[in-house]
Amino acid sequence: MTHPLIVKLEQFEHLDDEERRALLALTDGRMLHYEPRSDIIREGEDPRVVRLVLSGWACRYKQLPDGCRQIVAFFLPGDLCDHNVFVLSEMDHSIGTLTAVTLIEIAPAAFEAMMSARRR
Repeated sequence: MTHPLIVKLEQFEHLDDEERRALLALTDGRMLHYEPRSDIIREGEDPRVVRLVLSGWACRYKQLPDGCRQIVAFFLPGDLCDHNVFVLSEMDHSIGTLTAVTLIEIAPAAFEAMMSARRR
């Protein structure tokens, strides 16, 4: 099975074998599973990792004063949930699941090193 991030990126640009290996190494992190309608991280919490959706649907949302939720983005397999979120001192939005979700957590240092070493 092809990795969801590689499938997503190859929609825009062909990746060579070295780039694929680097992406696989980057995403060889802690895998987590969430039930539908669960919060992955909430507004106000300390963001410490970049998250990559492997399966399922998630969303970025804001909690409104009346208790309703405003969805502002959807995350599908291969999507990074806020790839630069770790620059925030605290989350200014929440990320929740719409279906069962499996994701990988990527350390910010590893993510930044990958982006610096491989600009594409």
